Amino acid sequence: MPPNASVYLVLAAGLRLGVYPLHLPYSSESALRRGFGTGLRLVGAVSSLSVLGHLQLIPAGFTPVLMFFAVLAAVYGGWMWLRAPDELNGRPYWVIGMASLAILSALSGNRIGPAAWSAALILVGGALFLASVQNLWLNRAMLVGAWSLSSLPFSLTAGAWLGSLGLFLPLVIAAQGLIVAGFVRHALRPAGRDSLDSQPGWTRAVYPAGIGLLLFFQLLMGWLGWDGALQIGAWLQALIASLLTVGLVWASRRFRIFNPVRAHWVTAAESRLNSLYQWLWSLYRGLARLSQAVIVTLEGEGGIMWTLLFLALFISLLAQGAQ
Repeated sequence: MPPNASVYLVLAAGLRLGVYPLHLPYSSESALRRGFGTGLRLVGAVSSLSVLGHLQLIPAGFTPVLMFFAVLAAVYGGWMWLRAPDELNGRPYWVIGMASLAILSALSGNRIGPAAWSAALILVGGALFLASVQNLWLNRAMLVGAWSLSSLPFSLTAGAWLGSLGLFLPLVIAAQGLIVAGFVRHALRPAGRDSLDSQPGWTRAVYPAGIGLLLFFQLLMGWLGWDGALQIGAWLQALIASLLTVGLVWASRRFRIFNPVRAHWVTAAESRLNSLYQWLWSLYRGLARLSQAVIVTLEGEGGIMWTLLFLALFISLLAQGAQ
C-alpha cells in the first residue's frame, strides 16, 4: 500500500458511516428504531471507524483540509444533537459528531483516539438509545456516559487527544462540549418514556441490569483491558470541555436557542426536501413504466413484427453503405 494511502482510507471511513441521507423513512412509532435500529446505526459506524486505529498516518498536503471538514462536521453534529427533540431523532447527529471526533484524532496522529471514540460511540450511545423506560436511578446512572465522554484522566476517552490538533483545538473543544451536553440533556429527559411498573418482576430486574452492564464496561475500559487504559491524557483540554459542558447544560434550560427543534430530516409534507424526494420518485416510476412498455412491446405478440422492421431497416442501411 502506498505511504499516503492511509489518508484516503480515513476519507473512505467517513463516507461509509451510513448516516446519509438524513431524511429517514422511519415512522415515529416504529418499535424497530430503538432496538434493531440502534444496532444497525452504531455497529455500522463502528465497523467503519475500526480501521482508523490500525493506520499509520503520514501527513499529506491535504490533511489540514480533511481536518477542517471533520471539525465542521463535529460542530454541526454536536449542535444538532444538543437541539434534537429526543435521542432517537438525534441519533444520526450523534453518529456524525462522534465519528468526526474519531477521524480528527486519527488525523492528528493518535492511534488510540479512534478506538476510544468508537468504543464510546457504541457503549455510551447504546446505553442511551436502549433506555426506553423512566427510572430515576437509571437516569442518574446514565450520567456515567458523560464521564466517559469527558476525556478526563482515567476515563474511557482519556487518551483520545494525545495528538496535535493545532489551530483546530478550540473548535474541537466546542464540538466535544456540545456532544456531552446533548448527552446529559437526553439522558435526564423523562418525558415520553414508559414505566416498568406494569412489567413482570423479572423484567424489572433484568432490564436495568442490561443497561448497567454497558455503563460498567465504560468505567472498566478506563482502567484496564487495552492500550488506552490508565491514561492521563490532555487533562487541561478535557477540563475546559467539561466546564463548557456544564455551561451548555445550564444554558439549555434557560435560553430558547437551545430548545428542541423539529429534526429537519423529519419534514413536513410540503417542505422542499420532501418535494425533491417526491419528484425523484415520480421520475423513477415514469422511467420504469417506459421500460416496461418497451419490454411488453418487444416481447409481446407484436415482437416478431418489430424484429422484421428492425431487420429491414438494418438491411437498407447496409445497402446504402454498399452503394
